[in-house]
Amino acid sequence: MRSKILIVLIILVASAGIVFWQGLLPLDQGVQYRNEQFGLLVELPDNWRGFTTNNQPEDIYDVTGTVTTNNGVVATFPTIQIRHPLFTLEKPQQDIPVMVFTVDQWEHIMAEEWSVGAAPIPPTELARNSQYVFALPARYNYAFPEGHEEVEQILATSPVSAVEPR
Repeated sequence: MRSKILIVLIILVASAGIVFWQGLLPLDQGVQYRNEQFGLLVELPDNWRGFTTNNQPEDIYDVTGTVTTNNGVVATFPTIQIRHPLFTLEKPQQDIPVMVFTVDQWEHIMAEEWSVGAAPIPPTELARNSQYVFALPARYNYAFPEGHEEVEQILATSPVSAVEPR
């Protein structure tokens, strides 16, 4: 009788392990920003639970002088700003900004044909998939708002990853 109970228990434990391993049951993944459209994942510390996001469109400029229309704007891209839950207009906190470029846009930026800001250096690549490159603006924290040290610590853990967009 004991051997039958033991076999049943082993089968149940093994089945549960397979279900979890295959991802059929959701596991608590902590605090995570997920963007299915771009395939972007950002792991955040627990104190960021309740964060908000803001997608801000920005311009890409031609720096070769060949584009003379539209003030030199050759394309646009979104910057996803992940905002700390304690952020208020009276007491702003440092956002985590993630620029989203197509691979083609990124290649032009890296070739120094296009520019996305006044900084003399390009953004820093954080992750990529087959369609998009995720980057950190060169001078995202130049004003040193409250929380900039925490954001530096978060970014030091390489929290940004990419999957294929849906």
